[in-house]
Amino acid sequence: MSQKLVCNCNGTMPLDSKALGVTMHTSLCRQELGSVMKAFNGDDEIIIACTQESALFGELAAQAEKPLVAPLRFVNIREVAGWTQEAKASSPKIAALLALADLPEAEPVPIVNYESQGRLLIVGPGDQALPWAEKLGDSLDVSVLCTEASPLPLARNFPIYTGHVTKLDGYLGNFSVDWDLQNPIDPEMCTRCGACVEVCPSGAIDDSFQIDLDKCKSHRECITACAGIGAINFDRTERKRNSEFDLIMDLRPDPQMRMSQTPQGYFAPGKDPFEQSLVANELLGLVGEFEKPKYFVYNEKICAHGRNGKVGCSACIDVCSTAAIASLFKNGQGTVEVNPNLCMGCGACSSVCPSGAMRYNYPSVAYQGKALKTLAQVFNSESVKLKQSGAPSLLLHSLKAGTQVIDALGRSAHLRPKQFEALPSFVLPYGIEHIASTGLDLWLGALAYGFGEVTLLLAGDEDPAYRAALETQTALGNAILAAYGFDARITLIQMSG
Repeated sequence: MSQKLVCNCNGTMPLDSKALGVTMHTSLCRQELGSVMKAFNGDDEIIIACTQESALFGELAAQAEKPLVAPLRFVNIREVAGWTQEAKASSPKIAALLALADLPEAEPVPIVNYESQGRLLIVGPGDQALPWAEKLGDSLDVSVLCTEASPLPLARNFPIYTGHVTKLDGYLGNFSVDWDLQNPIDPEMCTRCGACVEVCPSGAIDDSFQIDLDKCKSHRECITACAGIGAINFDRTERKRNSEFDLIMDLRPDPQMRMSQTPQGYFAPGKDPFEQSLVANELLGLVGEFEKPKYFVYNEKICAHGRNGKVGCSACIDVCSTAAIASLFKNGQGTVEVNPNLCMGCGACSSVCPSGAMRYNYPSVAYQGKALKTLAQVFNSESVKLKQSGAPSLLLHSLKAGTQVIDALGRSAHLRPKQFEALPSFVLPYGIEHIASTGLDLWLGALAYGFGEVTLLLAGDEDPAYRAALETQTALGNAILAAYGFDARITLIQMSG
């Protein structure tokens, strides 16, 4: 069992310690720190019902006389319950949230590894790309691909290429870039000595060391001047170039990758100097070894993608916004192949998979089902004890965006209760990695466990394919409920600005 430390935040939450079965603290993060340290030096796992001061409690745990028996766990009861207009009726909700925090951690999932040596390609107009190369060159192995001519620095501190990008794919630590060298001057060979500029009678060459073909009159004095270097060739047949990079900073107005979730290591900040600065700062931290979860499990034996050389279902391929899923046929048998390095964990593939071959695994549906069962059972049990009626409502949301808006709503309702209304006492929020990862199995399971309705909170920035998939699955779920005589109980809502 765990020890739960619950605080009413300086008396601002009307919590019922008797109903919750806990000792109520008033100032755990200040005057009652002794109680926290005493718990740390005990033999129980610790759950602290305060997320605001998690950093402080983490520092104190490191100073405890002995190591904790398990990592600290935190649960937010303040913004989602204690600071709401229905706080006095929220004991069942708080009990359910505490019980959820008491569940064992989900089983660990396989890890996907990345390695970056800091090889950065900055691609875009030279007047934007070159200044950033100068700034980042001391910390990263920088190269520049100028898509528009610009004066070049005389010092060759980093490779500079010119041309048109024909292909760019990959991910952090493993990008491949193809481009066509379209100008007679090859910047890789050019020494920027200026001999060609001096002899060109048409003024077609300037300090960009590229030939303006509209001005060029084909005198070819530049070729003679560059004979010892060989950087100029008007009859070049091999124009294709390729190189490998770890990181991409794409400054073009029309970036190469336009999916809603671009691969890790690829950034397209646009022309905004502030956004470019944010990206530059992030790039500096992307050198070394990195890892992320493998979000999915795939069982090709039950995949309905293809039989006898013919494509059947392609739902997962169609919905994936990162191009991480590809069709694969072998001996007439069709399966799909998922690149775990490109997968960003949205989980929409598992939601639309009709056969169950693609399953979300971070955490698994089985673990999420256990969590929802705990929430519903504890809420309903505590409601009976307190003689409160009504089934709970489940609010599913993406962890980051949903938590931010729910917390902000709770704070606003506490400080300006006449203007804002927080979550009702019967609404239980449950955060998941990405809202698109949920589907019929979880929603209908939640209703079977005792929830009266299921609401999906969309952030508004989801890929259109994800939203369409959720709308389709929601309609199907409500159709199933209608067939059994129930009203529609699965709803999509979107955060408002």
